Amino acid sequence: MLLDWATTPGASLYVIQHNGATPDDAEAWKDVGETTRIRHVLKGLESAREHWFRVRATGTKGSSPWRDVAHSLVR
Repeated sequence: MLLDWATTPGASLYVIQHNGATPDDAEAWKDVGETTRIRHVLKGLESAREHWFRVRATGTKGSSPWRDVAHSLVR
């Protein structure tokens, strides 16, 4: 699955998290990648399930809040 997002000024790294349960379950969010780019490919997602993703930027001023949650049903 290809994830992409808008650039954050001052960002040197983006952290990607995945949640395969429900976005309201704080314990279910897991780091699945870090990148310096504004897109990331995730492989190995379980089929016939809903998946949620979120991204935040990290830079010299610290980390941004998590961006809005994205949702997808992998078929």
